[in-house]
Amino acid sequence: MISLFVAVGGYVGAFLILLAYFMVSHKRWNSRSEVFQLTNAIGAFLLAVNALYMQAYPFLILNTVWLAVALHALFKSGNDKSLAGSSKT
Repeated sequence: MISLFVAVGGYVGAFLILLAYFMVSHKRWNSRSEVFQLTNAIGAFLLAVNALYMQAYPFLILNTVWLAVALHALFKSGNDKSLAGSSKT
């Protein structure tokens, strides 16, 4: 049963990353937007879990880095907003 969840998670993860790419490529989302980065992060996490389960280590490394980049961008985006908000007097 766990393999079914991992497989479905892999398909959902792939869909999310492709969706994010499609939306940015067609200028519906900004590449710096939180929705783009969050979609990438969730997709990369699901694909990393799938890769770990399948013992596909190169794919695991790729998606772990992809996840780290997306989380870094999300964290930086959140800090930029809070810094911008705190500079108002």
